[in-house]
Amino acid sequence: GGVALDRGEYARACPLFSESVSLYRDAGDRWGVAGALIGLAVAIHRLGDPPRAAALLEESRSLYREVGDMRSAALVSLNLADALRDGDDLKRAAVHYRDALAEFGANGDREKVTLGLLGLARVMVREGEFENAAKLLGAAAVLKPGAESDSGESSPEIANLKDDLNRIRGALGEEVFTAAWDAGRALSLEAAVRIALSSATQ
Repeated sequence: GGVALDRGEYARACPLFSESVSLYRDAGDRWGVAGALIGLAVAIHRLGDPPRAAALLEESRSLYREVGDMRSAALVSLNLADALRDGDDLKRAAVHYRDALAEFGANGDREKVTLGLLGLARVMVREGEFENAAKLLGAAAVLKPGAESDSGESSPEIANLKDDLNRIRGALGEEVFTAAWDAGRALSLEAAVRIALSSATQ
């Protein structure tokens, strides 16, 4: 299932991950079920069914919490937030991005914080919070150099960054956008997470 997912063969990945889920359930392995559910959910999300993906991710997150694996639960929160956002449930998406940012920010995980900032910024764009979105995207570009120009094949967040930046520029004007972007680029990881956790989108 993982190989098929990496190759973009999402329809092929689904039955393989479904079989894994069943086998882990039969074995009573909650950690294994949780991991297989992530793969299944990501494949289903990529096939265009965010609500079903979100339901699977909710279960995965609960299982990881039951076994005390909070880092994996935070990783699921990132995927869950993506699915909720793509299903137009922006408020809940923002909550889960913040949950993930709180966990990964506390651990100094630059890669995962970057993904959380990018995802939350995309929610802010759709909510009309253009200045805060520009700050978070500026911060993400520093935390993950090249984010603003990455082809994005492995990250739907980065693949859509160009469109979001253009929308922000159009809303704010170049001068205000540049000021917000530069302010974001000057933020430390900790400061960027604080702004994300305290921003208006709730």
